[in-house]
Amino acid sequence: MRAIFKLILLCLPLLATASQAQEPQLVLDTLRIEAGRLLVDFHVDSLLVTPLWEGMQRGITSAARFRVQLWRKRGFLLNSVVAERDFEIKTAFDPWEQQYLVQTWEERRLTKSREFVQQQWEQHRNWPLSDTTQLNAKHRYYLVIELHFEPVSRESLREIRGWLAGEMKTMRHRDSTEVETPQKSRGLQDRMLNFVVDLTGLGEQALSLKSGFFRIVKEQIVFEE
Repeated sequence: MRAIFKLILLCLPLLATASQAQEPQLVLDTLRIEAGRLLVDFHVDSLLVTPLWEGMQRGITSAARFRVQLWRKRGFLLNSVVAERDFEIKTAFDPWEQQYLVQTWEERRLTKSREFVQQQWEQHRNWPLSDTTQLNAKHRYYLVIELHFEPVSRESLREIRGWLAGEMKTMRHRDSTEVETPQKSRGLQDRMLNFVVDLTGLGEQALSLKSGFFRIVKEQIVFEE
């Protein structure tokens, strides 16, 4: 019970602001052709909100995975993926450096700028999807943008589980009459953790956006009305 109380105290400030946060929203900005390549710009509204910044300040790592797919429309159940791009980002706060650590597949960077962190998370520009030579003017296409968002990353969840395991072990030593199997203890830890994460609104979220149908005709994008 003491472990539950400590965990709730850790997340209580996040709970107070989570209920006021807006839901994140994917927005397709532009789809264009430049130098024979199909490019996409998109952004996410209200992704890095107050509860996340506060969670990072308390040692939580947050993560997001983006996926953009170009689909060819064939039939009711016969659509196929023509091209696909993925991007992953993780961010944590370094209390010693008093900076944010931003990690992507391409780099690891320390920065004090919240504006930089927010731009890396929310603004996505010039994503190349396909050469137009690979696209047929007779075919219909559409985009699907997906976001899998972990306000509390898997790494942070493992760390919290380890902390809970230590708390539960300490409590069992204090009460020598308690008999509990490791499997039962682990199940209780997971239920406690999932309960608090869901309570604060920091559980994993998934968003998706689908564009309208379009064709590529003479290096021009023509959307269907």
